Amino acid sequence: MILLLAMSFAGGHAKAEKTDLKLIGSQGTQHFFTVSEPWIWDASYIENVAINFCRGKRMCMVHFWMTGTPAASRLPMTEAQMKAELATFQNGRMMWRCGKYKAATSSNCFSD
Repeated sequence: MILLLAMSFAGGHAKAEKTDLKLIGSQGTQHFFTVSEPWIWDASYIENVAINFCRGKRMCMVHFWMTGTPAASRLPMTEAQMKAELATFQNGRMMWRCGKYKAATSSNCFSD
C-alpha cells in the first residue's frame, strides 16, 4: 500500500494529512489505483499522482477508482469496473468521468 501525505494550507500554515492511495495492480504500461474519500474527489491531487507516477516512463496509463468500488487490477475490465472508473491518465492527458469533477469538460471527459 502506498500512503502519501497531502499538503493543505489553513490559516497560512501547512498541514499534512494522511491519504489512502493504493496501487492495486499493473499490467505492462497500465497501472491501477484506488483512492479513499475525500482525496478521490480532489482533481489536482489525482492529476499530480498520475504525473508523478508516470514521470520518466515512455508509455504510461494510470486508472483511478474510489476505494470500496469495483476496481480493476488488470485488463480486461469488467463492465462494473468500467462504470466505476473515475479518472484515467494517458501519456500526459488527464481524462475524467463526466459529471463527477469540475475539471471535466466535453474535451476531457468519458462516460459509459
